[in-house]
Amino acid sequence: MKLDSEVNINLRSIAAFTYLFILPNILFAQHIHDFESDRPGIAISSSTVGKNVLFIQTGAEISGYENGSNDGHAFLVNSNFRLGVTETFEVDLDISIRSENNTINGEEFTPSGIDNLSLGVRNTLLVGKGAIPSIAFQFLMSIPAVLDDFKSKDIAPKVIIATQQSFGKRWSFSTNFGSIWDGNTPHPLGTYVLNLGFGFSKSWTCFIEHYAFFQKDDWDGKVDLGLAFLLTPHLQLDTFGGYSKNGENISDWFVSAGFTWKFDFKNKN
Repeated sequence: MKLDSEVNINLRSIAAFTYLFILPNILFAQHIHDFESDRPGIAISSSTVGKNVLFIQTGAEISGYENGSNDGHAFLVNSNFRLGVTETFEVDLDISIRSENNTINGEEFTPSGIDNLSLGVRNTLLVGKGAIPSIAFQFLMSIPAVLDDFKSKDIAPKVIIATQQSFGKRWSFSTNFGSIWDGNTPHPLGTYVLNLGFGFSKSWTCFIEHYAFFQKDDWDGKVDLGLAFLLTPHLQLDTFGGYSKNGENISDWFVSAGFTWKFDFKNKN
């Protein structure tokens, strides 16, 4: 399946950036391992999981929206598998199954199936300390051939630069900046996430974040917040959600709950 010339140029640029800049950092970046799950929240972590470590991040989400006379709700189950190849380089597999019930102009639409199937990599470039941020790069590519009702015409890349800073023992600030292609148009959506986290203790953490998607003159900003509990050194439970309103008749919301399980093949105890 061919992409148009603009997408091909973007993919060549991404590949050149990966080979000339990202991969050499696998050899030189330092790394400190913590329980750094991408859940809860929209932002991804700037830390990789570590060599021979597998993170399984799974959650269920319900959501809804209203837009004038149109409305709908959805149920989503998402699982993300992160396997550490080296101390600073991991392979990521993301899969989501989604069911929707929409009413648009008086007609009902009920798409369902695999909403997303993506394979990619993440590399920690720099481990920061204090005000110096940790920095990571993630590249994902969706596979359109098996996406059922949500199938796109072409493969859809996603590129994210993630950072994280710690302020004292309790506060953290994370950012994501990137581009997302939908597989149907050559022009990507820009995206960013600003996440402020606070640790009540070694087990309890919370966050609030602002995130947005934008393209040309369009901008869609939202806010969500959540809570996580580290039940054991290998298991974290979480919940988070958000609500946004744009004008009198446009609103959307979501609530998610899930867990992260850590498998350390180096230490099976």
